[in-house]
Amino acid sequence: MNSEETLKKYGSKAKEYIGDKEKTEGLLNKVTKMLSKEGLSSIVTEIKDLISYISDVTKGRYKDYNGWALSTAIGAIIYVVSPIDVIPDFLAGLGFIDDVAIVGYAMKKLHDELQKYHQWKWKEE
Repeated sequence: MNSEETLKKYGSKAKEYIGDKEKTEGLLNKVTKMLSKEGLSSIVTEIKDLISYISDVTKGRYKDYNGWALSTAIGAIIYVVSPIDVIPDFLAGLGFIDDVAIVGYAMKKLHDELQKYHQWKWKEE
């Protein structure tokens, strides 16, 4: 399965989280705890960006979001926290390669949406 198919699959799982604030916050807490994992160090900034975006939408602060983009962002996070992915995370040195690839691919797909979000966020701060 390629990155596009994987992201689409996990993006469809995001429907379980959209509209369920507690479930989404639980997911974001889980991925936040994973940020110290050595294999994820190259994408910590990207994951934090997705967390911020998802959190602002979930809490109703950011209202001008794209539904597809939200599903894609949540899908990427679900993939990272999922114990079942292409390369199991417990394999030292290799386990997070697929997570890095999926998050990187998601960031490319979400570029325009995240740019719009950042402009809004900078105005709010």
